[in-house]
Amino acid sequence: MTVRQAIRGLVGEGLVYRVRGAGTFLGIAKMTESLQSLRDNFEDWESRGHQVALRILAFDEVAAEPDIARRLGVEAGTRVPHLLRLWRVDGGPIGLVNFCLHPSLAGRLSREDLEHTHVRVAVAKAVRTPIRGERVEIEAGAASPAVAGQLGIQPKDPILIRRVTQFYGSGRPLVAADCFYRADLYRYALYVPAAGGASRPTVRVASRRPSSRPRAAGGHPGDA
Repeated sequence: MTVRQAIRGLVGEGLVYRVRGAGTFLGIAKMTESLQSLRDNFEDWESRGHQVALRILAFDEVAAEPDIARRLGVEAGTRVPHLLRLWRVDGGPIGLVNFCLHPSLAGRLSREDLEHTHVRVAVAKAVRTPIRGERVEIEAGAASPAVAGQLGIQPKDPILIRRVTQFYGSGRPLVAADCFYRADLYRYALYVPAAGGASRPTVRVASRRPSSRPRAAGGHPGDA
């Protein structure tokens, strides 16, 4: 195997990346979230030695925008409880999550209820009904100035957008969340069995700590 072939293989695995005219650099190990089931990925990362921190940026009420209103089954413009949270891993911002709750939850949750636990856990406790499931939509997007400012990247930098609607009890949509993650630090994984195939095989994958990407002249965190 030649050096060029070896480097090409490392690029394919995401361990290094190339910048035309600049060279080849050590890649960033992305945090991986499984879509197999509802689970606490941030606690998983903590158990692997990563430092995970949560900060509440806003806890108030807002007018539901049309898409949020549709997902919650209310009229556009309805006042709904709103929560904005920032996730940091190993000292750096990785995800910004914008939650809107069904208006029936107004006054039933406090800032303290949501500061150290998952929203789905706090909501299930408030309504005394377990979560039934989530509808998840994932797409690529470009960071708005507001999102970029919180994630430490530049406007129009690539991000992963995850739109989640949570259903409780008999199927009531009580939570609509828009999640924005840095595309250079975050990815999703899903095991898809063949028809009639067995369940997901047991494979242990070593976790790697994210490292800082070198900046080119005039660059910024999150440059592709």
